[in-house]
Amino acid sequence: MNKIAQQLNETLKESGVYHMLSSSGKRLYFPHGIVSQSQQATEAGCQYNATAGVALEDHHYITHPYFSGFSCDISSDQMVKYAPTTGSAELRKLWDAHLMEANPSLKDVSHSLPVVTGGITHALSIAASLFTDESTTVLIPSPCWDNYPLVFEDNRGAHLRHYQMFDEHDCFTVESWQEQFLSIDSDVIVALFNFPHNPTGFTPDQSQMMQIAGLLKSLALKGKKIVAIVDDAYFGLFHTVDCSPFSLFSYLADLHENILAVKCDGATKESLVWGFRVGFITYANKGLTEAGYEALLEKTKGAVRTSISSASMVSQSLLINVMKSESYPHSVQRVKDIMRRRYERIVNCIDTYDHASRFTMLPANSGYFISLRYEGNAYDLRLSLLKEGIAVIALDEHLIRIAYSSVDDHMIEHIVKKLFEGDCIDGN
Repeated sequence: MNKIAQQLNETLKESGVYHMLSSSGKRLYFPHGIVSQSQQATEAGCQYNATAGVALEDHHYITHPYFSGFSCDISSDQMVKYAPTTGSAELRKLWDAHLMEANPSLKDVSHSLPVVTGGITHALSIAASLFTDESTTVLIPSPCWDNYPLVFEDNRGAHLRHYQMFDEHDCFTVESWQEQFLSIDSDVIVALFNFPHNPTGFTPDQSQMMQIAGLLKSLALKGKKIVAIVDDAYFGLFHTVDCSPFSLFSYLADLHENILAVKCDGATKESLVWGFRVGFITYANKGLTEAGYEALLEKTKGAVRTSISSASMVSQSLLINVMKSESYPHSVQRVKDIMRRRYERIVNCIDTYDHASRFTMLPANSGYFISLRYEGNAYDLRLSLLKEGIAVIALDEHLIRIAYSSVDDHMIEHIVKKLFEGDCIDGN
């Protein structure tokens, strides 16, 4: 094992986090090589900096003249230069301030500065690298986003175990998870949570969030090491008053020494920049020292270095400017209001149809989606709707997901109407 990795492991042994690392996580480190030495030279302000493999002239990047007139807000240097491995320092601080504004309890809780990733999937992949391997069991919700199995099982070899998001009465109850969580024999438990939930669009209320935290703490008190990965891709899109307005991460951040909370989020939906591919990964653990956080971030840098090297600088530069603009809060709130209106509209439209139909809408109160359990064949129904120019997602044989986020208000009634008409055709 590399000496740097060994040193980082020794630092982390002072906390329970070391025992949560997978075999690959223990091997990860950030090399003190080209990128490290180049960043050190930049920080030192060296006049004669012959470290990085970039083309410079008079300390500026030699690039296409087109870029100089592309934007009056950012320079061509801000577009084409390499970003630091952990991301722009300014953006990391901006996002951290955003996290604490949205989750006030984090202001008094020790947590890492967010690391910039190449989208939320990359953040999840980093978590998978650090904390999972062939010997790991990962608890994920059912139904779930179809990328989770790819990231954790197909790519890392982890064993997936599904816990049901809702019980047999279509109610959200943490009690129904306990058997699955308590049945894990290994000392380390990796559990993934996703609220607002994709594909159903459900967020627990505050008491339910506390129940989730209580379940994890009960396991931690028994000596289990818990890695709680919180996928907050749709955070902030809360459409009803019963949603917890705070991330599950904030409930877990200072809960117990045996619980490491890992927040995977991004500007993708929260900042309305889907194709920018800017995500973040943030850690919190009760009792983890500053040196411990630094060691964990060094391993994270190693994971970034071995995958994408660093996230896009042009995306980060533009995001910094938009987050600092006066119009930013208004633009974000406007989209939240639109999503809330569309949510209310689609729920009302579904309610107007015969409740003896073969559809059952699963609980939804947030996010971009609603999902319906269908007694017929969802794949066949999807294809029949596609022929009529209507596209929805069939997630399995009996589950349909509708992304009301991507259709205008006036289209919603027609989509629902055709959905129920398609059921009649399929039913015959």
